[in-house]
Amino acid sequence: MRPLAAGPGVTAMSLYRYVDTKHELLELTPNRARGELPLPPEDPAGRAGRPDGLRMTARGHHGMPADHPWAAPLAAACPHPGPHARAFDAALHRLPGSAGPEDAGRAGAHVAVRQFLHGCGGPAGRSRRQARDVLIAGISATAEASRARQGPGPAAR
Repeated sequence: MRPLAAGPGVTAMSLYRYVDTKHELLELTPNRARGELPLPPEDPAGRAGRPDGLRMTARGHHGMPADHPWAAPLAAACPHPGPHARAFDAALHRLPGSAGPEDAGRAGAHVAVRQFLHGCGGPAGRSRRQARDVLIAGISATAEASRARQGPGPAAR
C-alpha cells in the first residue's frame, strides 16, 4: 500500500478510506483497466459480430498489457469480475452476432473469442493479426451459414 500511496503523495492509511482491505483494492484495479477498453456499440439488429467490432475489441484488449502491465497478473489472482469486466464480457457475448441468443454457434463463438483474447499474448504482430482474422472469418462464415439455414428473418417476410 505504501508504494501505491506514494504516487499521489498520501499516506498508506488514507487509502483505507476508499477500500476496506488491500485485497479489495487488488480486485478493483484490473476492473478499472478493463473500463478503459473500447466496446463495440450495441446493435439492435443483431449485427454486432461484424468483423470491425471484433477487431476493435481485440486490438483494445491486446493493448492492455502494454498500458497496464500489472493488470493481467492481478486479474488472474483476483478473478472476481467488477462492473467493467462484466460489461466487457457482455460485449464479447454480443460480438459473434450469430442468428440469435438460442443459437449454439453464439456460445461457441463467445468462448473462442474469449479464449483468443485471454490466451493470445506476446508482442503484437503479423501472426496475431492473422490469427485474429482467421478467427473472425470462421465466426462470420458460421454466422452466415446459420442465417442461411434459418431463412429470412421476420422483417424480410
